[in-house]
Amino acid sequence: MASVDVRSALRSHDALGLAQLLRGGELGPEELVEAALEEIRARNPRLNAVVHVCEAEARSRARELADLPREAREAMPLWGVPILLKDLGQSVRGCPETHGSRSLQGHRASGTSRFAEALLEAGAVVLGFTNTPEFGLWVVTEPEAYGPTRNPWDVSRSPGGSSGGSAAAVAARLVPLAGASDGGGSIRIPAAYTGLFGLKPSRGRTPIGPARGRGWQGAATHHVLTRSVRDSALVLDVLWQRVRPFEPGGAFPGVPFAGSFAEAGRPEVLERLKPRVAFSTAHPFPGEAPHPSVREAVERAAAYLAGRGFAVEEVPLPYTSEDLVAGFLPLVYAETYRTLRALARRNRPSPSSGGGEILAPPSVEAATYLLGRLGETIPAAEAVECLERWDALAARLDDFFTRWDLFLTPAAAILPPPIGSWRMDKALEGELLALAARSGEALQKDGRLHAFVVALTARTPYTQAANMAGLPAASLPLGTARPDASREPSAEGRELPVGVHVLAPRGREDLLLAFAAWWEASDLWRGGDEPPLLLQDDRG
Repeated sequence: MASVDVRSALRSHDALGLAQLLRGGELGPEELVEAALEEIRARNPRLNAVVHVCEAEARSRARELADLPREAREAMPLWGVPILLKDLGQSVRGCPETHGSRSLQGHRASGTSRFAEALLEAGAVVLGFTNTPEFGLWVVTEPEAYGPTRNPWDVSRSPGGSSGGSAAAVAARLVPLAGASDGGGSIRIPAAYTGLFGLKPSRGRTPIGPARGRGWQGAATHHVLTRSVRDSALVLDVLWQRVRPFEPGGAFPGVPFAGSFAEAGRPEVLERLKPRVAFSTAHPFPGEAPHPSVREAVERAAAYLAGRGFAVEEVPLPYTSEDLVAGFLPLVYAETYRTLRALARRNRPSPSSGGGEILAPPSVEAATYLLGRLGETIPAAEAVECLERWDALAARLDDFFTRWDLFLTPAAAILPPPIGSWRMDKALEGELLALAARSGEALQKDGRLHAFVVALTARTPYTQAANMAGLPAASLPLGTARPDASREPSAEGRELPVGVHVLAPRGREDLLLAFAAWWEASDLWRGGDEPPLLLQDDRG
């Protein structure tokens, strides 16, 4: 029997705090899991953060953990802690695995991912899987298969994507942490939009596979979204210990690290290091600028650091819009084509489904199909040139970090967008589908689909460079802002989270975590704030 209020503990403690209560006998795994399942039942209908709940499996797992001897429990840092995983690349054998797509509805995973294995071995209890845009392609979470996930700070707005379901679940206190992945900002943008800490580790730092040995040619990596820095550091230790570079699924060996990320992620460590900090509020796309509140958050962070004795300087961005448009987007298109072709070959769609050898609507969304058609036109030479651009950018950033230790920018150029504001106009979609039915080349020559994607990229242009170069980066919750009524006449005026993006040298998650922990102890950190959804529910 619990000696503390279980629901209150779930909402007020991070994962490490819950683990301490569990080990001390103040909570039991079974009652904590039941409380978390009840929170999902109560809050998820308004959020649509969780799309698959595995109640029977979670209860069975909690019972198994409760029966373990003390020695086994002590060896598990997450013993009995309830978590959620992302419905994309974080599979658990026998559980639903749909990647946000109608084409995979009803599918159950035939194996368990190395990422999930690591968390399960650490004692976590998986309650279910969170919403994601179809195949993780967008930075909003609005799949047609499941509907949009809503931001607990303002349910008319998106929590971002592609880890939007996980972000909404953690921000709403359904669980203390949730699995996430990041191929172009999909951990950091949702973190910024929901007031969480979101770390994208270096390439090769966390386990991948066994289904694939490289995610998006090395751009994508798995980690978690958390409310505290120490939870992220703890999980990174768990994951890094599981990386086996020379086994399948380890195409990119991680930079060696012999210490503990949990020990490195302490505020006093940063005081000793006194890193040199560069910052920029410039926008990589000519003629564009970040939202004023986003710019002010970065400037406020820089001034705060300078006032405490850090070397701080404003510098030009070390990457350009050309890096993103010519170096990143073509590989996104090509990866989408590869995914749809693989599914088509597996599912053997009838000839009437359209699109030749790739999966087409209604099996997949029109926008996904269009990206795949565009990817069909990417020649091998251009794909290789994209990877060469990644290498050139990595070299440029390595040189940048000989002069600086950390680099601050906005996490996104805009505040959390209204639900539906990223959708393609239906008339344009129809015209592009007609072109795609003719050929991918017709779609490419037309140019409007590419222009649409470029315009969306300009809204979140600060995160992709870390994926291309394989560097660690994080979004820190450093304030809130009101939407600009002149830009959004329908805005309700609610305060929305703002994140500051921090980029670090290759393999220096220890420095990034120390910086984040130092900020967590500062006056500007807003990661502990409860979103309005919780406050409204409490009053109700």
